[in-house]
Amino acid sequence: LTLKPSPALCHMLGLPVEYPDDVILTGHVDDSTGYATVNLNAPYLIQGQKIIENTHVFGVLDPTQSHAMVYGTTQYPTKKGDMAVAFTLKAKDNVIGSHIDWEIIRAIPLNGHIDFDIALHSLPSPTGSAFPLTATMEMQPGSINFGDETWQIEPGTLAMLPDKLLVDNFALDTGSQRIDITGTIGTDNDN
Repeated sequence: LTLKPSPALCHMLGLPVEYPDDVILTGHVDDSTGYATVNLNAPYLIQGQKIIENTHVFGVLDPTQSHAMVYGTTQYPTKKGDMAVAFTLKAKDNVIGSHIDWEIIRAIPLNGHIDFDIALHSLPSPTGSAFPLTATMEMQPGSINFGDETWQIEPGTLAMLPDKLLVDNFALDTGSQRIDITGTIGTDNDN
């Protein structure tokens, strides 16, 4: 499927971007197994005054393995320079594994990689809950580089419950500086 540039279609669908060039969408479905793939290639997207380049998204759904995966790349402008991002999301048994690599292209390094898993326990949460779902996020080791300084991301947990967030050892460390968050955030005065 080739989507020709159409600002009217973008507006009608409420898309946050417009595409000034053809967007190519390909896919495949095997009706006997339910296996499906989709591939989106958008050379340029426009969001306000920003031009987003080289956006590629590839997805796979494999019901025989109870598994889904989405991989994507893009490049967009920031105040510090163009940022290149690549991400992978893998879903199986109510757990979404996420890996994100990013780099702002400039002389002084500004980049990182972040890994985390999200286990979905209930969606949506009961009526009247402060948070929309019940889930647990497990941070995996990663890093963020700001020039000569590298912040190591340490393993930690964030549990989202209907009435509060529990944070256990969300930590970043450079060796000489440290951010460490452990505690409870909620609507109850005891939190």
